[in-house]
Amino acid sequence: MRCFFKRIILSTLCFISVIYLSACSDPGDTDGSAFQISATTPNQFLTLLNQQMPLSQGTYEIYVLPQNSVAGNYNFNVVNNSIDVNFSGTWLSSVDVAWQSTAQASHSITLSQAGGLSIEASCDSPCEVFLIKNTQLIMSQNSEEVSTTEHRVNVSLEDSGISSVAYANAYYKAVDANSERTTLSDWQTKNGFDQGFDVPVSYTH
Repeated sequence: MRCFFKRIILSTLCFISVIYLSACSDPGDTDGSAFQISATTPNQFLTLLNQQMPLSQGTYEIYVLPQNSVAGNYNFNVVNNSIDVNFSGTWLSSVDVAWQSTAQASHSITLSQAGGLSIEASCDSPCEVFLIKNTQLIMSQNSEEVSTTEHRVNVSLEDSGISSVAYANAYYKAVDANSERTTLSDWQTKNGFDQGFDVPVSYTH
C-alpha cells in the first residue's frame, strides 16, 4: 500500500512538471526583439527613459515686478499643454520689488498635469518675473532691454528638461568634447574594441 501511494505521488509530480515546462516551451510567448544601437548613427547613445517634468501639477503664482520702485505697466502670456492665458497689470512708484513682501497682486495659474511652461512678458521698465508655488520660489528671470520703453522676459521650461535637444547637446559636449566618439563604431575604436582581442559571446535563454 505504501509503494502504491509513492507511485501516485511521483506520477502526480511528474505530470505537474511536464505541464510547467510545456508552459515555458513556446519561444513565441515573449518578445525577443532587443534595442539596437546603430554603429554609424551619430549621438544615439542618449536614449532617455526618465521623462522628468520641471513643474508638478497644481497652482502657481506669477509676479512681474520692476527692478526698481517706479510706476509702470506690464503684460504677459503663459502657455503650457493645458493653458494659454494673458495677464496685464500696473505698478505704483511705491511698489515693493521683493516678491516675498510686495503688496502687488500676483497672477494665479493652475497646471492640470505635470509639464513645462513658457512665459513671455513685456514691461515698460526693467522688470523681473517670479514663479512661486506654496510660497516657495521656483524660478525668476530678469528682463532684457528691447528699447528704453520696452523690456522683455522669455521663460521656457520644456516638458522634459533631461530629454531636450539642448540637454543632449550639452551632454555630448561634456563627454566627447572633440567629437571623437559620435557613433558606436567610433566609440569602439577609441576604446580599443577592434584591436583583435574581441571574443564574441552568444547567450540563449
